[in-house]
Amino acid sequence: MEDGQVNRRLLLEEKIEDPDGGSRGEAAEGGISSSSVTAVVVFSTSVAVVGSFSYGFAAGFSSQAESGIRSDLGLSTAAYSLFGSMLTIGGMVGATVSGKVADLIGRRFTMLLSGAWFILGWLAILFAQGAWMLDIGRAVLGFGIALQTFVAPAYIGEISPKNTRGGFTAANQLLNCCGLSVVYFVGNLVTWRTLAIIGIIPCMVQVVGVFFIPESPRWLVKIGKEKDLDATLRRLRGKDADVSQEAADIRDYIEIVQQLPKAKFLDMFQRKYAHSLTIGFGLLLLAIFGGTVGISYYASSIYEAAGCSVSVGTTTMAIVQLYVATFSAGMASTPWVVVSEMLPLDIKGPAGSLITFCNWASAWVVSYGYIFILDWSPAGTFFILAGICASTVVFVAKLVPETKGRTLEEIQASLTLFT
Repeated sequence: MEDGQVNRRLLLEEKIEDPDGGSRGEAAEGGISSSSVTAVVVFSTSVAVVGSFSYGFAAGFSSQAESGIRSDLGLSTAAYSLFGSMLTIGGMVGATVSGKVADLIGRRFTMLLSGAWFILGWLAILFAQGAWMLDIGRAVLGFGIALQTFVAPAYIGEISPKNTRGGFTAANQLLNCCGLSVVYFVGNLVTWRTLAIIGIIPCMVQVVGVFFIPESPRWLVKIGKEKDLDATLRRLRGKDADVSQEAADIRDYIEIVQQLPKAKFLDMFQRKYAHSLTIGFGLLLLAIFGGTVGISYYASSIYEAAGCSVSVGTTTMAIVQLYVATFSAGMASTPWVVVSEMLPLDIKGPAGSLITFCNWASAWVVSYGYIFILDWSPAGTFFILAGICASTVVFVAKLVPETKGRTLEEIQASLTLFT
């Protein structure tokens, strides 16, 4: 590859990663469009992250409902482990289509579809009289979660002002933790069927709220609805805001995307991408095998095995988020940011899809096997998890470069072997 082609590709990558940054010089000299936070942006973000709250609530449901479901329906350890893990099986299926769905029907209606799948899943669990209906409901919830985890951060990033995008995107993970906290707390006070009814409420809020928020400006341009771009940006930025430069940047961004060649699946397995893929797969798999999925899904069993009061333990966990708070600030969110910076643009689509699928598949392994390992040896379980977490520290120290303050050109030059 000639130097000119390399430089052009890297410049295109920087444009894609920071589409509002294409006019940095103009912004510095004369200012770009208004970047103030409006009520529409706040409300739209709130609707998007309600689904993330539902995700956290659904993840923690299997912990709080375990004793009630096993008692009422007579489920064995193996049957209940399967029920808990069905969330990730639905997630694997959803991960394979989430991006295509969001591009086909738009960000808003993908959130609507996600909310609808959530409601169907909760209804199946609510009326379940045996294991098969429970499993179906849990898998349906997982499918809705996969749609939500793709579309919510994408939508928030595409509607938020450039200077506050990070804060708005962080709300996604925050509401996930809030969902866990609420289900851990409320689950000690009500039956598992009542808990399923409560789980429907935020889903209904999202389904209704979708009809009152604007579509992503970038998606509108992507499907050829450029005439709606200015009106949508003014709705998001304020009716008196100057949105001309931002609109021009979005049009340039979409034009660049459409000009890029589509990568084939096998293209990612070239030697020059080995370092980037190793980092991408390694970080996300280590995050999953560190045990957070098992802790979220089976917190009640953990406290019971430790000889502690389940209600006191999960209530305390709901209030202070011990483990979950530190995980959310670190390995829950940071690997995805790093992966987005590490993967070259020409393989970002297929590589990102494969990594996401493997992430869900690993979560299934942990969610299904966790309770068996816990029954084998409670102490041994946590020694294993501690060892994996220790290996994560070594992996990051040895293989993951620091990206702070570096341009995409510098990051790619340090990782990619051009041929």
